[in-house]
Amino acid sequence: MKPLFALFIAGCTFMVTAAAAIWAWQTGSPFLLGSGRLDGAEPPAGFVVVVHEIGGGGYRYLRWEQLAEVGVDGAARTFLLPETAGGHDAALSKRQTFQVLDSRGGRQIVEVNVLDTHQSWSRYEAYRDRVIPIAFRTDGGPLFIGMIGFVAVVAAAWVAKRTYWLVASRIGAHAAE
Repeated sequence: MKPLFALFIAGCTFMVTAAAAIWAWQTGSPFLLGSGRLDGAEPPAGFVVVVHEIGGGGYRYLRWEQLAEVGVDGAARTFLLPETAGGHDAALSKRQTFQVLDSRGGRQIVEVNVLDTHQSWSRYEAYRDRVIPIAFRTDGGPLFIGMIGFVAVVAAAWVAKRTYWLVASRIGAHAAE
């Protein structure tokens, strides 16, 4: 029964270590990946902007590089959004939402959240016919998260193994009878 107790303690240690690693990642990712302020720099390809299709067309979520392809005119399309929040589920698992953080006269501060194989946040200043990127942040994507997860699991397994041998040696589970 004593080795079973040591295994139980090691399993609990693994779970606590894994939970701590997940919490640390969620808390530390903005610090690790940066604040995301663009300060006039070209936004990355994952930067997403919402275009309002006037006349019942709804909203279109466009990546930064797609904006050049889409002509925005005051009559048919605009970057100013009539609602303060909205979103939709796209094909398969993608979820896209927007929120207007500030609206004054002919400009808005909009934040777009895209949850797909990774999560990203795009913030920009919107006018009728143009946008000015402010910030972009991402959780790093699946490869980066996978690497962090792998390191966390290896660390948790190592801690659990050390805990098992420590508890086992203290309770005499491996002592010769």
